[in-house]
Amino acid sequence: MKSSITDKMLEAMVEAIQISTATMNSAEQSYVSLGDWLNRDDSILKRYAPAIYSQGSIKLGTAIKPLNEKDDFDLDSVCVLKNLTTKQLSQSTLKELVGKEIQAYVYANNFNKEATEGKRCWTIEYADSSQFHMDILPAIPNKHQFVKMLEARNVYDRNNPYIKYAIAITDNTTYNYAYIDDNWLTSNPKGYFKWFLQRSVVKKYASLNSLRAVTASVEELPDNKTSSILQKVVMLFKRHRDIMFQDDKDNQPISIIITTLVAHAYGGEDNMEDAIINILSTITTFIQNTHGIYRVENPVNPLENFADKWENEPIKQLNFMSWLQQLKTDIEYIINGSYSNRKQILENAFGKTPVNKAFSVDGVKNTVANNITGYLLSLSHVKSPIWKTNIKSAISIICLASHNGRLTKNIKSNEAVSKSTSLRFEAKLSNKVHGSSIKYYWQVANSGREAEYANCLRGGIYEDGEISKGGKARTETTSYTGEHFVRCFAVQHGEMIARSEPFLVKVA
Repeated sequence: MKSSITDKMLEAMVEAIQISTATMNSAEQSYVSLGDWLNRDDSILKRYAPAIYSQGSIKLGTAIKPLNEKDDFDLDSVCVLKNLTTKQLSQSTLKELVGKEIQAYVYANNFNKEATEGKRCWTIEYADSSQFHMDILPAIPNKHQFVKMLEARNVYDRNNPYIKYAIAITDNTTYNYAYIDDNWLTSNPKGYFKWFLQRSVVKKYASLNSLRAVTASVEELPDNKTSSILQKVVMLFKRHRDIMFQDDKDNQPISIIITTLVAHAYGGEDNMEDAIINILSTITTFIQNTHGIYRVENPVNPLENFADKWENEPIKQLNFMSWLQQLKTDIEYIINGSYSNRKQILENAFGKTPVNKAFSVDGVKNTVANNITGYLLSLSHVKSPIWKTNIKSAISIICLASHNGRLTKNIKSNEAVSKSTSLRFEAKLSNKVHGSSIKYYWQVANSGREAEYANCLRGGIYEDGEISKGGKARTETTSYTGEHFVRCFAVQHGEMIARSEPFLVKVA
């Protein structure tokens, strides 16, 4: 399995945006609690064998934290009454039956707000500390009616393993909502979940039988316990979407299209870097385009087009393609960009929290520092030492920082400091060097637009350390934002006998 620095960064970014374990545990307890209530002895739904299960991003394991930490998120769920058919009652009656028990559950558990009825669902508002609300969709099993519908359209595939999970759902905007009619809207969240899990373990199978074997076993895969590569890529792409369209949520690419296309394009790679490269290179091939009519087909319902709004609202299709192009550009910075300037770009694309997490991971920090060092040393205004080299020792640098004459503390290389900070560097030889007349030279180099615009780029070598320390100490004050370094050379009889690694100073 690949363990590149880039992959570590991607993994860290996903970890920072994932729903916390505590929140997920709380959500799981909410499902269990409601399910227990609906199946209690005096429940009016008990004889219909009610079953609650999650759907959407929570079920798929692709839920991410809201951009605003104070916002909550949806727990999308389905309440299926397994012992009923669409020939026995109307949508409105089913909605009312489920609603009575949900209202009773809310009352019995002392919720602050009553459950509210929406177009399709009932909604329970949990306490602010829970940071979520639950949408419950009333439903009835609908396999046989769904098969008839597919057969009538000549799109029925008897080998499709997901059709059996189809359900009929309530919707109070349909013409037949108030009376018994078996022509209900159809959904299949459980089938989609199983298809998605199968895609998460997809490989290049030698035969159709081996693929069916995996499909049959996905029921055993953990739900929301561990994250697959596919789940992680979907989460990262959704966060990029959230950032890019935070001021135009109505026209942003919808999650179901992102999730479906990413799952189609995923090729079974065992690391995020390779998976993302492959997905971005092939993702658009899974968008059907017939004379300007776009189609992203529901993989478990060939009658449903997730991109059906693109025809009448072309801004949605344009925004999707614009987002995809920007995503490709920003991912390129992660994989191939210069460490000296990529962090700010990535913060704009994915947010400060996940990017800071990525840049703080062990291994990444050292690589970032090494790349910054190489970049700074390559700048044209940074001078190279002129002495003959005869290394006998090494130099380490200790740095003390103080601001306004207070808060003196040791800082590490590449640790961020603010402007107007006084930095005192002191050099220390790793072992004693025999002889006398050792002189210490200091190099101070900076970069960044502020220093460049002020015509104050530095990169020279100076012999003016503090006399009291034999030249082994030097004081500087931070004046310009950017990445800078200080290093020290020990020279004896015209030869450089020791040198330090550049001590990086990041002025934010």
